[in-house]
Amino acid sequence: MSNNQTQSIKMPPYKIQTVFLEELVSGSELIEFLRVEIPYGKEYGRIPFARVLYAFNGVEQKKQFP
Repeated sequence: MSNNQTQSIKMPPYKIQTVFLEELVSGSELIEFLRVEIPYGKEYGRIPFARVLYAFNGVEQKKQFP
């Protein structure tokens, strides 16, 4: 039996603001930045993280990076 216990943390509701990056030019022809998703909470304002969505060789990738 493990001594480790997990505890669920209740997150406040938040919304996602999407910024489209159609005009942004990448330094590579293989990577195209598509959009940025920025979460913000009603009580806390903007959360200091964002997710960048991109396409590699013309195909949108399922894995994004913060």
